[in-house]
Amino acid sequence: MRPTAPRLPALRLDELDDRQRQLVGLVDPQFTTVPNAVLTLVRDPALYEAFLPLATKLLIDSAFSGRHRELVILRTAVLVDSHYEWGQHVALSHDEFTDDDFRRIIVGADAPGWNDIETALLRAVDELHEHAGISDATWTQLAAEFDEHQLVQLPMLVGQYHLMAFVLHALGVQGRVKSPTYAL
Repeated sequence: MRPTAPRLPALRLDELDDRQRQLVGLVDPQFTTVPNAVLTLVRDPALYEAFLPLATKLLIDSAFSGRHRELVILRTAVLVDSHYEWGQHVALSHDEFTDDDFRRIIVGADAPGWNDIETALLRAVDELHEHAGISDATWTQLAAEFDEHQLVQLPMLVGQYHLMAFVLHALGVQGRVKSPTYAL
């Protein structure tokens, strides 16, 4: 059901109107190039502008450490088979993980080597994906480690990347970043 080519191609920078250019300028400066997802979503400037504060809060102003946030995002990418998000976030989080960590993220919580809280985060992502909820046992582990802001942000973060997978897959957004060593 997924297209093999973009249904709505990412805009080129020279195709952006003034409003789109201004919105693209709000993208996190850690990107050396503007991601294709941004250049596709900005085709609907009003929707992209409404979406941006939530995305920014969850990615840039997150209550989680970089490692924990990216662990959640990468595991979500695995479960929704989002090659685009996997490639983007492997590149963004290379300082947070070893090559072995990336391989273990694909396996999930049962891979040896995770600490207790990483295991709980991975289980929470899996449970949210499979059941749209978090079990009491996993919640108890998370609540012992994280504050209420983090506990609210966790399902929002997973949901955000499910939403992105729906959009990216439906529109056929193509990734620029490939990670063949730990490809999905």
